[in-house]
Amino acid sequence: MLAAFEVPPYLARVSTTQEQREALRRYLTTGLEPLNHLDAAEIADKADTPGLRVAFTGTHAHDLTGHAASFAKLVQGSMDVNKALAVSGLMVDAAA
Repeated sequence: MLAAFEVPPYLARVSTTQEQREALRRYLTTGLEPLNHLDAAEIADKADTPGLRVAFTGTHAHDLTGHAASFAKLVQGSMDVNKALAVSGLMVDAAA
């Protein structure tokens, strides 16, 4: 069943919460998010659905700790808080 949806088996194994979180982060960043960068026309053509768009914008929380650590280091290095928010990926577009 997992293979049918291209879910890596390491996500299904019993392990610690930290291992599961890291496995999910790895899957999202190396498996799902790269689909955002594919040509939209190619995706729509392969799915035989004109105008289809793929967006995984709701996956941001999987690496919130990493984004927060990046933000903290940027601010500690004297970067402006608003710029650090944008660079670290913590700035959320209110229109989204």
